[in-house]
Amino acid sequence: MTQTPADWYPDPSDDHRLRYWDGSAWTAHVAPAPVSARPTGPTTPDGEPLAGWWWRALAYLLDGTILGALSGIASIPAIIQVQRDLVPVIERLGQELEQNPDAPPDLAAFYSEYFDVLQSHLVALALPGVVLGLLYWVIFLRWKGATPGKLMLGMRVRLRDGDGRLPWRSIAARLSLPLGVPWVTYGVAFATGSFPAFLVAYAVLGPVLLLDALWATWDPKRQTLHDKLARTNVVRTR
Repeated sequence: MTQTPADWYPDPSDDHRLRYWDGSAWTAHVAPAPVSARPTGPTTPDGEPLAGWWWRALAYLLDGTILGALSGIASIPAIIQVQRDLVPVIERLGQELEQNPDAPPDLAAFYSEYFDVLQSHLVALALPGVVLGLLYWVIFLRWKGATPGKLMLGMRVRLRDGDGRLPWRSIAARLSLPLGVPWVTYGVAFATGSFPAFLVAYAVLGPVLLLDALWATWDPKRQTLHDKLARTNVVRTR
């Protein structure tokens, strides 16, 4: 972690003045802050302005669009194979309707076969998105301190109490809640072959992930739950 050099910075306890940082701790020396140096909103302890929630949400939307396109392209071979394997399942349902037009079709059997096909190709369908998503987030957070979505909107991720390149442990902690937990939970649900297990996982994870995302809207430090785990903040760069 890079040590903040000694200099005058916005006072964490009063945004209308500067306080001198001696390189390791705040001193008792203060001075009025020039108008141009006064923060316009919440900041990190060393005075870097924090990004707003709506800008962060837009960045996630941009990143999701980019990742969705890349994952979709990488999954094309698996999708084609799934469609081929579903053809006989759909044909059997069609034959059943033709032979007994007045009888209700056995939808339970149809959906059972349908999900069996999906489960048999689960790894091939999910692996490209999991691998690309992991590489996308980890590489960009370590290399640039921000994903392409954040970079395009003038934001980056940093440790709240110190600037510099994000350490690996912070990246792992930051991704554990929004990415790691859903991947593991859904993977277990699909591996068991239980559709109710998938619904339960979705019902539990949905509120948790929503709470994580919305936490920054009322948190005075503008941190989500995964920010708190990683001790990070998203800051504005312009």
